[in-house]
Amino acid sequence: MIGIWFLSLVILSLAIYRLVVYHKKVKKYYKVPAVVVGTDIKTVEDAMMGDKYFYAAIVEYTDKNGQQHQMISGEDNPSRPLYKKGDKLSLLVHPNDPTKFLVNDYVGGYIIPIIWVLIGLAIVIIPAMYPDTFKE
Repeated sequence: MIGIWFLSLVILSLAIYRLVVYHKKVKKYYKVPAVVVGTDIKTVEDAMMGDKYFYAAIVEYTDKNGQQHQMISGEDNPSRPLYKKGDKLSLLVHPNDPTKFLVNDYVGGYIIPIIWVLIGLAIVIIPAMYPDTFKE
């Protein structure tokens, strides 16, 4: 039973930490609309499996000072591009350095950690509700 409580505590702690950190970042950064103008392809040589390709979006946006930027996103994907040319995104831009940004990801920032909070709670609540099923 202590293992279940420990697992639940670890899951809850990590999920809440992720929620708080993302929320603080969202509050500090400012949102701007952006457009995907291309894809950056990086090649990594792998001696065992041959070349691997990583795809990152090239985004264009205007910061709060009116300057236009065209930057490569820090998010890359090994199998295929995450975004197509012309896709519209919402970026979170650092207030002091407009070259630092991240894609505004509501699902990854809020929904997934909330789901993990629910899972962490369920790990404790379900065995308490059905004690005969979860005997050791």
